[in-house]
Amino acid sequence: MITQDSIRLSDDNQSYIINGDRYVRMTQVLDVLPKPYLDVWRAKIGNEEADRIVRETSDAGSLVHLVTELY
Repeated sequence: MITQDSIRLSDDNQSYIINGDRYVRMTQVLDVLPKPYLDVWRAKIGNEEADRIVRETSDAGSLVHLVTELY
């Protein structure tokens, strides 16, 4: 059974330790994939607007993580 006490972030913040087993963070898995569509998207809307959207969605994602942790 997984409980809040059995989950922690690794010392290097690169993975989760769950019941003693290491799991790579999804962000790290996705970081290795090429994303040429993001360059197209940025070119279409401009860097300033893209940066604004990235900040906004990052804040929303952080909130989802926080709510999940609190649950």
